[in-house]
Amino acid sequence: MSNCCNETIIVASYARSAKESAASAAHSACLAMQAIGASGATGATGVTGATGVGAQGATGATGATGIGSQGATGATGPSGGPTGATGIQGSTGATGIGVQGATGLVGSTGATGLVGATGATGSQGSTGATGIAGGQGSTGATGIAGATGATGTIPANVVQNNLTDVTPVNVLRALTQAEYDAISPKDPNTIYFIKT
Repeated sequence: MSNCCNETIIVASYARSAKESAASAAHSACLAMQAIGASGATGATGVTGATGVGAQGATGATGATGIGSQGATGATGPSGGPTGATGIQGSTGATGIGVQGATGLVGSTGATGLVGATGATGSQGSTGATGIAGGQGSTGATGIAGATGATGTIPANVVQNNLTDVTPVNVLRALTQAEYDAISPKDPNTIYFIKT
């Protein structure tokens, strides 16, 4: 019985110590909430109670049901402090300075495109004005004289001069009557024809 009482006292001492630690943590949390402002700080975790020391006592008889009213609900703790002010916008950083990159290499020439189809033939243009006639060319040189032809033969039925006649006929003349009358003297070797 004496051991059971000692264990009860130890457990009660631990419980009181845990309760005091919890109260201290709640007080610290309240101070932290007032200092932070924007959002209330999370309360500190209570100290874990010490593990009981001693052998497990025998299970006691079930006690009589306690008689008494339930304790009143505790008051709600204060809300967190006011929201903190928004920080000042930081200034824009300076523009970076860098060297211009080198120009890229020239690309290779593309393949030659296909030859286009031949267009339709245009209409015939109008005839131009006649140009000025050129000057008369110089007369060409006289050609070389041809060879003399072979001597022809006289056909048998052609009238020939009678070379044995005293007055052979050498000339034939065609004249009007007046022209014939004007001739004086008449040539005996000429035959005169009067034109009508």
